[in-house]
Amino acid sequence: MRENTSRDVGIAFANELAQVCKELHVDVNDVIKLANRHPRVNVLNPGPGVGGHCIPIDPWFLVESTKTGEFIRLARKLNNDRPLIIAEKPLQSQY
Repeated sequence: MRENTSRDVGIAFANELAQVCKELHVDVNDVIKLANRHPRVNVLNPGPGVGGHCIPIDPWFLVESTKTGEFIRLARKLNNDRPLIIAEKPLQSQY
């Protein structure tokens, strides 16, 4: 559960970084490549969200009975919203 929650947060960071870079007109892949040159940095690549059964479900086991956990909840929201963002890309380039 802990590992999957950490992975979910890491994926959310990469996906959010992609959105920030898009707004700044910077290539997210260049940013990640440069950041990952540091030996203790491992920024994941952005993608369409998370797949499988465990990663999208396990974080909720940690926060479902709590009032806290905003960071984990936000990571879940970012990754849940990501497929729609990716799906809208081809539509945006048509207009």
